[in-house]
Amino acid sequence: MFGAGEWQETKHGTRIKRRKWRKLHLGMDLNTGDIICSDLTEENVADPAALPDLLDQVEGPLAKFHGDGAYDCEPTRQEIADRYEEVEIVIPPPKTAVPDP
Repeated sequence: MFGAGEWQETKHGTRIKRRKWRKLHLGMDLNTGDIICSDLTEENVADPAALPDLLDQVEGPLAKFHGDGAYDCEPTRQEIADRYEEVEIVIPPPKTAVPDP
């Protein structure tokens, strides 16, 4: 049995280097432009999974949460709602989104 890298090496005589990458999650104060929270995760960590650690770093109230489409899920909205009473959540739905009944 060969994995993709071994097959490539045998077939073409080349060595495949798999590069890992990291994601830097940032939370900003939109009024001042200051970074108020950050987290560096590995490539296999989904954005919503990084959210609790980011929110732990936020001091004080949160008036508005802006996120990209990766945060468009119920656990994200629930996590924010559990921590902050009155917060506006602005997350654009993905292009393929359809309304729930």
